[in-house]
Amino acid sequence: MWTLPTDGTWKYYGKRAPYFGVFGQDMYLNDNLNDQLLQEFFSSGRTHVDNLFTTIHGKIDSSFKPENILDFGCGPGRFIIPFSNYAKEVVGIDISQEMINEATENCKKFNVTNAKFFLSDDNLKCLNGRKFDLVNSFIVLQHLKTNRGTKLINALLNSIRPNGVGVLQITYYDNLPYRRSVNYFRNRIPCLSIVLRWIRSLSKGNKLRYLPQMQMNNYNLNAIFQLLQKEKITEVYTTFTNHHDYFGINLIFKK
Repeated sequence: MWTLPTDGTWKYYGKRAPYFGVFGQDMYLNDNLNDQLLQEFFSSGRTHVDNLFTTIHGKIDSSFKPENILDFGCGPGRFIIPFSNYAKEVVGIDISQEMINEATENCKKFNVTNAKFFLSDDNLKCLNGRKFDLVNSFIVLQHLKTNRGTKLINALLNSIRPNGVGVLQITYYDNLPYRRSVNYFRNRIPCLSIVLRWIRSLSKGNKLRYLPQMQMNNYNLNAIFQLLQKEKITEVYTTFTNHHDYFGINLIFKK
């Protein structure tokens, strides 16, 4: 393992291990993929999106029916494909052209014809000022340094139409004490990441040592709620998330 800037990491994963890049589980490495795993991968996306709309209709707006949807950090299209059943147009943006290429191919396989993809940038200039009825980002922002991620959250909030809905998942705490300590030193001692990953890969007998380290960052929720309140958002429905013992919160709100 080595450490790359976030953009470099995701371009690497987009080219060599796009499905592992989503979940970080060994079974999604390219050498381990099969039709059943891919079916489960996309089925999980359908279940997530269906549950999201059940929550929106039950907690936020019972009549909500978006004309268009934006998925920030779309990866290989796990949410884009089910989102296509809920709106006339879905737009996916990602920092990795390789991820976009994979998502495009997956849309063809699932006969999705109402999806568009753009290469992302920190100011979302790729959207040309467009507004969306639903803006979604899930298990994405934690991979960005928080100052950069906060700027992007602000840009995502600005891309929601009035009366539109935002869905933002934010990590705020690493629940494993030993990992918190390791990450503290990993970021301060050159090459420590390489040694740690090598040891882990040897012990597990897999190829993790060849993959770059995914950044995992925790946000100050006070700063996030401040952004929401500045946008005149008055109510937020929240659910907790837990991915590999990184605690997070999913924020669902109407603008």
